[in-house]
Parts: sequence; C-alpha cells; structure tokens
Amino acid sequence: MTTKKNRFGYFKYILVTLLFVFSSTDIYSQNISLHISGRVISNETQKAIEDASVQILPVMEDVESDYGIGISTEKNGTFDFHFNQELPIRIRFSHVSFQPFEMILSEKAEGLDLLIPLTPNILGEDMTVTAPLVTKVELEDTKTFDRISTVDVQQLASFDIYDLVSTLREVDVATQSITMQSVNTRGFNASANKRFLQLTDGIDNSAPGLSFPIGNLMGLPDLDVASVDVFPGPSSTEYGSSALNGVMIMTGRDPFEDQGLSLEFKAGVSELDLSGESFFVADGNTTYDMQGRYAKAITEKFAFKMTGAYSTGTDWAADNYDNIGFGEDYLLHPEIPGYNGVNVYGDESYVYQQVYNQEPYEDRNGNFISPPPNYGPVTRTGYREEDLVDYSVETTRLAASLQYKLNENYKLSLDGKYGYTNSLYTGDSRIRLEGFKMYQTSFRLDSDRLEVIGYNTWQDSGNSYDVNLLSESLISSAKLNSDWYRDFLTAYERGLFLYGVPAGNLVEARKFADSEYTLLPDSEARARFEPGTSEFQERSSEIKRSLDPENGAGIIDNSQLYHIQTTYKLPEIVSNSTTSVGGNYRFYDLDSKGTIFPDTGSNDITNSEYGFYIRQESSLIDEKLNINASVRYDKNENFKARISPQFGLNYTINDKHYFRFSYQNGFRYPGVREQFVDNNLGNARLIGGLPQNLSLYDLQQNAITEDAIDEFNEAVNSELGVNPRSPEAYNRTQAELKYLPILEDGIIKKDELLGINPEVVNAFEFGYKRLFTPQLFLDLNYYVSFYKNFIGVTRVIKPKTSPTEDLYVAAGQINNSLESDRLFIYSNAQDKMVVHGASFSLDYISGGFLASLNGSYSNLFENPSDPITPGFNTPPFKMNFEWGHREIAENIGFKMTYRFRTKYYWESTFLDGPIDMYGHFDFQFNVRIPKAKSTLKVGLTNMGISEYSNIYGGPEIGSIVFTTLNFNPKMFQ
Repeated sequence: MTTKKNRFGYFKYILVTLLFVFSSTDIYSQNISLHISGRVISNETQKAIEDASVQILPVMEDVESDYGIGISTEKNGTFDFHFNQELPIRIRFSHVSFQPFEMILSEKAEGLDLLIPLTPNILGEDMTVTAPLVTKVELEDTKTFDRISTVDVQQLASFDIYDLVSTLREVDVATQSITMQSVNTRGFNASANKRFLQLTDGIDNSAPGLSFPIGNLMGLPDLDVASVDVFPGPSSTEYGSSALNGVMIMTGRDPFEDQGLSLEFKAGVSELDLSGESFFVADGNTTYDMQGRYAKAITEKFAFKMTGAYSTGTDWAADNYDNIGFGEDYLLHPEIPGYNGVNVYGDESYVYQQVYNQEPYEDRNGNFISPPPNYGPVTRTGYREEDLVDYSVETTRLAASLQYKLNENYKLSLDGKYGYTNSLYTGDSRIRLEGFKMYQTSFRLDSDRLEVIGYNTWQDSGNSYDVNLLSESLISSAKLNSDWYRDFLTAYERGLFLYGVPAGNLVEARKFADSEYTLLPDSEARARFEPGTSEFQERSSEIKRSLDPENGAGIIDNSQLYHIQTTYKLPEIVSNSTTSVGGNYRFYDLDSKGTIFPDTGSNDITNSEYGFYIRQESSLIDEKLNINASVRYDKNENFKARISPQFGLNYTINDKHYFRFSYQNGFRYPGVREQFVDNNLGNARLIGGLPQNLSLYDLQQNAITEDAIDEFNEAVNSELGVNPRSPEAYNRTQAELKYLPILEDGIIKKDELLGINPEVVNAFEFGYKRLFTPQLFLDLNYYVSFYKNFIGVTRVIKPKTSPTEDLYVAAGQINNSLESDRLFIYSNAQDKMVVHGASFSLDYISGGFLASLNGSYSNLFENPSDPITPGFNTPPFKMNFEWGHREIAENIGFKMTYRFRTKYYWESTFLDGPIDMYGHFDFQFNVRIPKAKSTLKVGLTNMGISEYSNIYGGPEIGSIVFTTLNFNPKMFQ
C-alpha cells in the first residue's frame, strides 16, 4: 500500500524509460510495405471461391515459412490485405477442393489487383502446408488453443458471441445476466473470474476495482471481430499474474484492410408465451441489439475506424425460491420458521429457538408423553429478488481508433472506448449495476519486432447497489433483529390474547413479529415494508443512495488501472531460432469511499506490480522439432518476487503426426479485492487477506470454522431425535457438552489466518494433432495441474465469548446472529489440490458441410478436507457439437449447435448449491440478399429444455427467438 503520488511517478518514469529504450531500435528495416488484393474463382464455373487460403511464403520451396502471413477469401472470393516483407516472395493460393496455384512477386507493384482461377480437385492436396481447417503453424504449436474466425461470428447460432465461445472445448461460461458473461477454462470457475485473462487487442477488459470481467462491455461488437483465440491452461509466463487458468484474446479488424460501413440489427423475444387465442398473438420479453462499424483508410499511412453498439431488453430473472435453510427444500415460511430461499434476501440471519413442538406420543404403557421441544433456526421474513431490482437491461458501447504508419515498418494506434450498462452481476452478492460506466484510452506501437501497449482504465459505479444489503436494511429499519426474534418467540410459545395470536401457531406468530407492534414499548418498530407500496419504494430509494457501510446499500467504485507492456524480438543470431524479451508494469488506484475497501478519509489504497520475461523459440532436427522456453520474473509490492519458467515442444513424424508436451509454472498474486476488501455482505463480512486487514478482527483462538459448526449442529440434533425415555437419550445441554470437542478442533489457531500468499500451479500437458485428410482433423490433449496455496474463502463464526475462555457459552452463541459475527476471509488452502483432465476436438468438412465435435473431462483427483471453499465449479464432462452449411442452396445457409453439461456443484461466497445437468440446441437459418447487400438470419436458442442456471443463485436462462439483419456491402462486391 503506497501513496498515489509516489506510485504514479514510478509509472511515468517507467513509461518514459521504455519508450526511450525502444525508440533506439532499428526502425529503418529493409522490409517494404505491400498491398495485395484480388479475387479467387473457379476456372470452370467462374464462381467465387470462399475461404481460399492466400499465403505469403519464401521463394525457395525447401525453406519453411516463418512469415505467418496469410488471409482467407471472403464470401465473394475477394481478398485485400497489407503486410511488410522483403522481396521476392512466393504467393500461394489453395483450397481443399481445388489445386493450388503459386506466383512469384519480385518487384513492388502499386495497386496490384489479381484474378486467380483455380482448377477443381476432388481429392484435394496434401495439407501439411495449409488448409482451411488448420494451418501448419497451428499444427506445430506447442500449446492447446482454439480459434473463432470472422466467418464463425457471422454464422453465430445464438444471440450473443459468448454463446459461441462456450462451444469451444474446456470452456466454462458463467452467466451473470443476459448482457454479461465471464469465461474460464480448466476448473475453479467463478462469476468474478480472477484466474482467466480476457484481452481485447492486447488490453485487459476487467473492472479495476470490483475485479470482475464485465462481459463484452469493453470488448468488440460482432461486426469488428477478426478472431477470438482461447488458450486453456496456465499462461503466466507470457501474460502475467492473472492468466493462471488461461487466456482469451479478442482481436479487432484492421481499418487498413477491412474498410467500409457495416450495420447489424438483432431482435429477440425471451419468455415467449404462445398460449394466446392465435398463434400470431404472442407475449414475451423483447431484446434489441444494434451495431455499426465504419472504417476508412484516408491515405496509405492513415486510417481510422469507429464502432458502436446499443442493446436493451429484459434480463433473465433469478427466481429460485427453493429452501436452503432448515426443513425440506420445497417448504416456505408458512410451513417452517427457518426458511432461507435461494433468491430471497434478508432471511439469512437466524437464531436457534425452541419452536418445533412435536405431537405427544403414546408409550408402551398407554401414557401420552410430550417430548421436549427441538431447537432450530428462526429466520426473518425476507424479500424476493424480483421485489428489489429492475430487470430492465441497457448497454451502450462506443469505440474509436486512429492508426498511422510511421514508415513501412512501424504503426502507431490511439484508441478510446466507452461502456455504459444497467445490468445484474453475481459476485460475493447480487449487485445491480445501475448507470455503471467504464472508460479506456490506449496507445499501441507495432512492428515486426517491437510491440508497446499502454492503457488506462477507469470505472464509475454510478448508482449501483448491493441487493442483499438493500433487503437487510429494509428489514432492520422496520424492526431490529433483537426485537423481532423476541416478539416471534413470545407470540409462538405463549400466545398473545390481546393481539389474537394463539400459542403454537407459526403463521400468526410471524405476522405479529412483522407487524408494527412490539412487546417493549420503548423499542422503535413499524410494520414490514410491503413490496409495491409507496413506503417500500421510498425507503428502498433512500437505502440504495446511502453509502453507509453498515446500513446503506449504495456502492462507490471509481477505481483506475494504469498498465504498460512491451515485447521486442531480438535479431536472429542462431539459424531457426528467435529470442524475445518483454515486460509490463501495472498500477491500481482504488476509490470506493469505504463502501468496498477501507479507503475512507486520507487512507488512499494503491497497489502495483511489474514483471519481465525472456522467451526462446527454436526449430531443430530438420525443423521437425519445435521448442520454446521462457522464464518470467514478477514482483507485487505486497508480496515476494516470483520466478516462473515454461517449456514446450512439438515433434512432427512423417508430416502426419504432431506430438506436443508442455510444462508451465503458473502463479497468481491475490487481486486487489482479495488483498484489501472489507465489505459488509449483509449476512456476512468479506475481509481481504492482508495482515493489516485481518489484525482488526482478532480471529486467532476467538473464531470457529463454519465447517466445524455445521458438523457440531448435525451431531447435536441427531441426539435430540432419540426417544427421550431411552437410556441413550440426551437433552440439548448434554448433547452440546458431548460434542464440544468438534468445536474445539475448529477453533482458529494462533498460526492460522495471519495473511495471504500467491497461489502457484505446476501444470503438465501432453497433446497430439493429426490432419488425416484436408477434410478431417483431430486434436487430443491430457493435462494435470498441481495447485499450492490455492486462494479461496475460509468461513468462520466469531461468538461474543471467546471459545478458548468458555467453549460451552460460545457454543450457545454461534447459532445466534445477535451474539456472533459471520466472517468470510480470503486465505490460502493448506491442502494441495490436484486437477486433471482431457479433451478432444474433431473437425470434418465435406461438400460444403462443416461438422465439429469436441468434449472435455476435468475433475479434482480428490476433494480436499481444507475448510477453505474450493469452488471447482466445473462440470466433469462437457460436450459440444456443431453442424452447418454456409450455402446449402444459392444464398441460403444454416447452422445448428448442441451443448451438453453434466451435473456439478457450485461454491462461492454468495451461495453453494447444485447445478443440474442440461443440454440444448441453438439453431439459425440465414438468407443472403445480394441486391440489398444484406443477410437475414432467424434462429432459436436453448431449444428443447426448460430454463437452467450455470451459477447457483444466478439467473434462470431461457430461450430466445431472434432475427438478425446484417448489412455488409463488402460481402457482395
């Protein structure tokens, strides 16, 4: 923790130093700028060939290409791209259904426009060089990755691009809202996923303070997506601390290459109701999405692009009212006093009371015996989420980019982005984002050797509020918990003749406790605020605006992030070998006004970290063996420095079999939220793991883990169920005394919860790729990951009486929220966690039909006994299938997607619970309209099953019937 002034000064110093160092590199390369455009057609039918590969290669055929330059033709067979390269070059045109064609370009030609006819070849060619399914570079890569192309986005069979990402192997998507989803791979999924890095054109798009990926708010509209690459598994060596589980890289389209105007309009209906009198009279929630992109190269050196997107509609509702408290899961408050609904808030606090009177029973002598009352929790009357939030959603995204070629080798880009949203987010609580805004400015310097990126991200939380805190404050402002529990218990046990409440009636006792009456005249009380009334609306508005950390629900988070990174590829010293060096520096400036972090008054909270790495790539044994190795050094100001190595290889046998192996030592520093948070969640307080945070709560020998308390309660209640006349019977006092050792084992020891450390993973992966024919490709992999110091949440209860002083008295307080505090502590697991998994991907193309099948298995070797909440949150098995044809008839295409997930268990600081198995279809049918230069698409998502959730306590995802109209003149040139 440092002052703003000093750390920001360091940031400016490093920025100036990096720019100075790299400005001295050789800008004046011998490469020249080339522009190639044209059209590829069939020499028999003269029809355009879509997805033909245009590749730049060395002139000598025995020299393997390291250029990595290529493009695929558009729907109308055209291609148009710029690149830098030395002459002469060999240009190769190929397609699975045609014979390849090559030409040599030895002199620079301005305005080169080519017409390339290809000869049909039913059998195709040997695809060890390139193919639409996979390129040689991809076959020889040492890592597992999957790619989404522009064409894949155009053929999207659902309403949102993140649904397309979820069809990639090993990918989990956590849906917060109809407009917000986060991505993860290889386990430990979370709504605020801190172990998976999402980059847009090299820039981190997560919120700096709240530390969660805000879906595509800072991402790209569909119209501007050139590609999406997903790399599952640790990538810390190249991308730093946040890439422990993987990276998703979204790349925008180049305004020099992709010019012109594109427009798209989507309309969808969810919660569709066809039960009306006529099929044509239907009801449902409408959702609209409008996008636009315009790009123009003013000169050969200067280009710009502008993008915008606006969406509005009605969100998925979180309306799971199952009981996760005492009693059966389908029971509500009228049946039991201990009801705690999943999406009901304010009913989490409880007091154990003697309220469960059983019917008298007849003993063997014919006498009727009245057993003593059982103990159980009594909870307050909460509010459903639908009463507390507005389910309307709205998102606006604007972006602009100016790009200038300094010379034939260097390009400078200046970008700005703005995002605005009203939405819902599921993190440590349910958060309503109201008027939430993010801003981002960036610069980028690119060449074939040097890349420098710098950016600043800052957020404005607007009028956002915590839904759980809103409910808690509404309840307590009507009647304090101590008064409410006293009134309920008295009315239930004794009855209140004056108020017409009979003894032993749960419903009437609750009505009295919720009323404006109270049994102590000096206590302030009023009737429960009923949803829909003006009093409810007025009081809710006051609480939403209040920033009081204890009684308000408002959130302020105007935090900022400054980041700069650079990569430089050194001149080749050894043949077939490349060395790269790079580094980054990032600086967080947190600003929550005490609503999330303890940054009240003059207590400014900042955090910084930096890192450097070196990477070596070599090709050996007649270029059949590709090796890359790297090592990284990182330092966060609050933690010790870390060194993380990485090694990978890919070996080719007979240009058919590609075997790969990799080892990665990944790490992750605790995020700013895990370090500094001190946040009232309503039913608990969430505390960051830094020693200065924890020292305020004196947990050692004064708190007990929730796991131990749950085990203690279960053991005690099992004894109370025994016939009281049995010799083995215990009363409650005897049962509690008998099982006190369980609580004693759960007391936080002197050397526990003293601080937090970075988590580390050692991951090993084996893979195999095979391109059987130009039409059939297979990719397999197996991995195992060993986690140490895994970061999660330890849940503890701190009674008013220290359990080391009087354990029996403390045992009577732990089940009473009036006499104890519930705390969630970010901490490290003591047990090591081992995760292993395997995945496959099989792609086949024939006669224009494209089919893809992938699946993955991932699981913990064994569940750790550590009290930390592990939150693996991943289905053991996932499977995705795609099938479609881009032009099954003239100007007509379709695509179908099936997604299947097995049952799994979700754990988080918000809620724990099961996610049921689900599988569903998405389907789209599209028609191209050449005269209008447009494409019309209609489709249906989530066909075949009822609503489902992929986050416990999150929204219930339903079906959307949608239509999309896309105007893109370039496709019809």
